Amino acid sequence: MSARSAASPPNSARRRGWVLGLLLSSVLLAGLGAVLLDPVRQKRLLIPRLAPLVEQLDLDYVRVTPWSLELRGLKLSVRGARLSLDRLAMSINPLRLLGDTLSVRRLRLEHAVLNLETFVPPPADPAAPPFPGVLAALDFGYGLALGEVSAALEVRLPNSRVITLALGGGGLRPHQTGELSYDMQAVLGLDQHVHSTGTLSVEQLSSGAFRGLQSVGAVELQWPGLPAAERLAFAFDLHPAPGTGAPRARYRLARAAGAPLGLAPAAPEVLSFTLRSLTAASVERAKLSLNGVYAGEFGAIHGDFQILANERLGAPYAGGRALPSVTNHTAGTFGYAGATQTFELTLTNDLLLGELARVLGSNPALPASLNLHSAVTLAGQPTRVVVTRFEHTVAPDAGPPVLTIRANSPLTLDPTQPAALLATPRALGAIEVAGLPLPWLNGLLAEVTLGEGALHGGFEVAADTHQRLVLTPVAPLIAGPVTVLRAQNVLVSGLTLQV
Repeated sequence: MSARSAASPPNSARRRGWVLGLLLSSVLLAGLGAVLLDPVRQKRLLIPRLAPLVEQLDLDYVRVTPWSLELRGLKLSVRGARLSLDRLAMSINPLRLLGDTLSVRRLRLEHAVLNLETFVPPPADPAAPPFPGVLAALDFGYGLALGEVSAALEVRLPNSRVITLALGGGGLRPHQTGELSYDMQAVLGLDQHVHSTGTLSVEQLSSGAFRGLQSVGAVELQWPGLPAAERLAFAFDLHPAPGTGAPRARYRLARAAGAPLGLAPAAPEVLSFTLRSLTAASVERAKLSLNGVYAGEFGAIHGDFQILANERLGAPYAGGRALPSVTNHTAGTFGYAGATQTFELTLTNDLLLGELARVLGSNPALPASLNLHSAVTLAGQPTRVVVTRFEHTVAPDAGPPVLTIRANSPLTLDPTQPAALLATPRALGAIEVAGLPLPWLNGLLAEVTLGEGALHGGFEVAADTHQRLVLTPVAPLIAGPVTVLRAQNVLVSGLTLQV
């Protein structure tokens, strides 16, 4: 017998032992898995542990594995809010957690209903820190890989208001932009309907850092009193301030604050929002552009805005009546500090009215256009507002103002008690008329027309001892010299009236 043949039986025995051990281990693991993954047993284990955390809990079916989750017939209630769903199914990849990524390969939510009609929100905590920001709130230290999504949710609000939301799309993952689509319909009352469709794009870096959120969509609004449905288009973009959102930048912020990464101050977030009002033919009627920076560390936001509009915005509400051409430009800045609840606003508005003959009739004396200029500057808190500038002027074409309305500065008022503005007798502002051409009135005076002449005067606007607004002349009111004609015949020439 050779040495090899003599050694074979012991090696074969060891191999058979390993095979038998593996088979036994597999059987044990399979049996243990069958016990632990049995839906009936999982339900018996899960419900007693979750029941003390909620007011009501019913569950028809549950199955949890390392790679999936499925719930059927779930009903639960917390603080008066009731959630029910027919089916929730998730397919996950647990190995991605080793790379700080939560991977959901497939998400399906069927007929979920969230009833908030009797919801009692928890009391506000006055010591709670400010909201850190949208991107900061989404950062749990893990990236999100989200595959195919199909979800349907209905939210029921008090007073029979209902919002339904359908989600689709997917493809979200770190270092790759994914996109979710949505369709939202809201019934907020009798003949009060809102329908919005759009997409939400998500850009991520590593370890839960978000590079940006973008949303583009459309809204159709039906409301009592509207002659037709309002059509709106919007675009929204949110991203960290330059040099603050990447993981390295967050480490620098944490190091500078002497705090762990999870407790580092939230990075400022830059937002951009555009809202356009459109006609049925998708022609622009008005446009709002807003840009701002939100500092989550302080709960403060500041930025600027601009509004452009034209006569198409008011045409549906004119009932077929003629309107002048309209070009409106509003611009301003704003700021709000959540910690102190202080705000500030600066606003200027220029409303240019042209083709005035459409409204005032044929009148050669009318200017080609009128510019209505407004300027407002204010600051304050919810119970105290200080107005440092409040001015309105009317000017022909590019000429000097012929009418000015101006408030005295500073003017302090309480928004919760606006009538208190008149409680103390005092001067509130002034009205100045400086050369308002009288021939502008031609076409409104039947057969009488006015030749040359202008109106001059000045008034003080004040609150009297009876809490009434009164106009007090501070300069003579002079009209003239004016010529009055009828059918080309001069009735009066060089007439001047003074009060």
